[in-house]
Amino acid sequence: MKTIPVIICMGLAMAFGAVGGALADGRGDELTPYAGLGFSFSSFANDANDTERKILLPTVFGGVMFNRNFGVEGGFYRSHLEVKLPERDTAKAVISSLYLIGVGKYYTGEKFAVYGKAGFHRWESTQSGGDDLGSVDGVLGAGAQYDLSENTSVRLEFVRNLLNESESVRGEVDNIGFHMLYHF
Repeated sequence: MKTIPVIICMGLAMAFGAVGGALADGRGDELTPYAGLGFSFSSFANDANDTERKILLPTVFGGVMFNRNFGVEGGFYRSHLEVKLPERDTAKAVISSLYLIGVGKYYTGEKFAVYGKAGFHRWESTQSGGDDLGSVDGVLGAGAQYDLSENTSVRLEFVRNLLNESESVRGEVDNIGFHMLYHF
């Protein structure tokens, strides 16, 4: 990953955190930082050349809830896969993605919540025998969270990462994931 986009994403995350913290302090709500990790079953569909791959994707993330319903989250995943491209033989690709999203939750009971996510991700793909690709694109998702205790939760979610880099890469990465969270 290039350093500049990472620094920009980190700066935006801190800015969102500061604004959210100020809003939460004004309402008397408590900031709740959290960290998590999990796995997603990921399906990559490249509309430009009808390529499709499915992989298991580890993810690490963290965030802060400004109150019980709104927060910001950032995370990282990296995958290694082989891609068969029409214009050449199999290419090995490493896809890295750093994301920053807003999270909105609605608790339907004391421990169960449904939530939505929206934001952006910076992704790069390093390929053997080809050009390095990358872009900043959108992220949308929805899921359900169950609080196991005051400090731990589990999530089941669907997230779509859009890829609109060039004529050779255009499509989406769909992730269905299971994640564990620890609330500080």
